[in-house]
Amino acid sequence: MLFRSCVRRPAVLLSLGVACALSALAQTPDTTEFITEMVHNLKPSDIPALTTKAKAGDLRSQTLLAFAYFGSTAVTEDSSEGLRWLRMAAGKGYPVAMVGLGNLYESGTAVEQDPKEAVAWFTRAAEAGFAPAQSNLGIMYENGRGVPAADFVKAAFWYRRAADQGFAPGQYNLGAIYASGHGVAQNLPEALRWYRTAAAHNFAAAEYALGLAYREGIGVVADPSEALAWFRRADEHGAAIAPFAIAEIYAGGKGVPVNLAEARNWYQKAAEHGFPHAQYKLAEMYADGTGVPQDLKQAVTWYEAAARSGDADAQEVLGGMYFSGHGVQRDPVQAAIWLRKAAEQGKPLAQYDMGVLYASGQAVLTDQKVAAGWFHEAADQGFARAQYALGLVYGEGRGVPVDLVEACKWMTLSSAEIPKESAAAMERFKRSMKTEQIAEAQRRAEEWKKAHGGKAEGQAK
Repeated sequence: MLFRSCVRRPAVLLSLGVACALSALAQTPDTTEFITEMVHNLKPSDIPALTTKAKAGDLRSQTLLAFAYFGSTAVTEDSSEGLRWLRMAAGKGYPVAMVGLGNLYESGTAVEQDPKEAVAWFTRAAEAGFAPAQSNLGIMYENGRGVPAADFVKAAFWYRRAADQGFAPGQYNLGAIYASGHGVAQNLPEALRWYRTAAAHNFAAAEYALGLAYREGIGVVADPSEALAWFRRADEHGAAIAPFAIAEIYAGGKGVPVNLAEARNWYQKAAEHGFPHAQYKLAEMYADGTGVPQDLKQAVTWYEAAARSGDADAQEVLGGMYFSGHGVQRDPVQAAIWLRKAAEQGKPLAQYDMGVLYASGQAVLTDQKVAAGWFHEAADQGFARAQYALGLVYGEGRGVPVDLVEACKWMTLSSAEIPKESAAAMERFKRSMKTEQIAEAQRRAEEWKKAHGGKAEGQAK
């Protein structure tokens, strides 16, 4: 988009928003007036005079008219006309227009997406000393977009140029560079200094970063109360992720007494902002009756919202609910759809469930080979039920050639969580194995444990 929302987000692409960028440039009255006029004051009756001034060569009027054609209520939207006026002003070197045109090429709005062309326009405006362009150019170098390769040194250079002009997004991005140690020597005190400088402009991303620093004790002594204060400031200034961080503090009692009602309120706010994991957490509260009366209908509503947004945890739970009929009408086909999405994102329970579906032919065509593949994915994450299932797969030749060594390897691994069934299956397999094969199975199991730290993170009990 040419003219983006000013909701602050803790992400570097934030700085590509023309409106957000210019609203922070307080020392440039004409720029602030320009944005204020565009957003709040432009009316249909203003268009004739504005067009006259634009035709007379007034670059500011040309740019304002261009923005109007890209979405103001003062005139019928016409991206072609907007692009024509924007090119005119940018070609004459008007910095706001050059950044706007660069944004169009970066996003592919009204023009064919061309990051190199975006960099060209950002560079022209940056070299003219325009702080938003300098910050944008830093982002392009940091992300390796429109340039031969990511160049953190150049990114840091341009962020500093913008930061030194008092431009909050540039200050925040420079702080992030110091925090990561990319392009500069890692320096947490310097990172925090720039975050604080940006936060003095009420820049929400920087306020959120300070909240994280105090929550995790990064560069400062951990202080949950201070973290909460920064997260609240970030929320006040539009950081959509901040309510989730606040909710987590109240839910976990981190520096404050546990307050599930307060946690629910903040999860709700984050969920309504469209933050997927907040939607998932809110769904959990309704599903379990934690801090709210149990309400499976509300739980399913929020699980579905999170799942549609790509939250793997929600997809996994929703798939299980559709398969069991818990809170919804049982629907194995829907279950398979959501479980597959979660499985493809690496969720071991969903991978195991997909193996069960393919092995049994529920909602999908029976395919023992595909089932074995899904069991293997989950088993390799340390998921005990999948390890047990994979042991049976190899021991009985379901979709794979019989391999008793592999069968006993996986049964050995699953025995920590499923001792009785695993021992019985191993005993059965060992009757057909030689001593050296049994020893090899044990060796492979120990080798797997060493490679996965004894028990992988995904191990289930």
